[in-house]
Amino acid sequence: MMTYSKWLCGLMATCASALAVQSASSAVTINEFRVDHVGADTNEYFELHGTPGESLNGLTYIVIGDVPGGGAFTTGAIEVAIPLDGFQIGVDGFFLALESIFVGPAASSADLTIDLNFENSDNVSHMLVSGFTGLDGDLIDSDQDGILDATLPWASIVDGLALEELQNSTEADYSAQLGIPLMPAAGSGENIQHVYRSVDGAGVWNAGNVELGAKAETIGRSNVLPPWADADINNDGFVGIADLNIVLGNWNEGTPPAGGNAGIPEPASLALLGLGGVALLRRRSA
Repeated sequence: MMTYSKWLCGLMATCASALAVQSASSAVTINEFRVDHVGADTNEYFELHGTPGESLNGLTYIVIGDVPGGGAFTTGAIEVAIPLDGFQIGVDGFFLALESIFVGPAASSADLTIDLNFENSDNVSHMLVSGFTGLDGDLIDSDQDGILDATLPWASIVDGLALEELQNSTEADYSAQLGIPLMPAAGSGENIQHVYRSVDGAGVWNAGNVELGAKAETIGRSNVLPPWADADINNDGFVGIADLNIVLGNWNEGTPPAGGNAGIPEPASLALLGLGGVALLRRRSA
């Protein structure tokens, strides 16, 4: 049973956390992260955004949930704590931390590779904090009543986002106490796997993609896609012959529009027309 003193201490902690978020002077924010995907979770990551060259000294990336693997606790434990001392925001304005077994082209641009072990299908809070004095596994809701302890192991919250998985009723949602936004799952039994800001560093949070490598997953680069990105079919950051080959390989697939496709030539005809056009231009310029 929650006592009055615990309630009052929890209220004080809530106000302190909210003020800490508002007064945090750092321009660094969480910009994108992935906690799950189909198959073994090899491609978890988190991405920060800030001023190029900005120091990350004194900052720690933490996740509040339960102790991985269950353990004796069901809520209110620090399950990830990654100190960022000695690192800085890159010249492109991003800092990228990847799971140590990450698979994909983004691996070459990582600023940090480490065992992330992000938990999914749970209520979790991802936060960037300053002055962290705790340890991975510390319990910060000591009596498991959904109210955070009065003394918390950080000086201030720089940024954060809480994910609420509706199928999980054994873990508390601490977003209001922490003063960070909450993203609920779309429906019962669903799992938020990837999130990103609509505008780098300051935009609203969006639920992203279940599948890896979809257009909205911009690992280590801007979430604001350039105008040509729609033509980047294979999402490799470059519009080229590989994209054209994908289009040609799928020509005439799908359902044609109501007006039909009778006037659209086959790929081979397109190529011949293109060659003929080039020859005509050369003759005119001769």
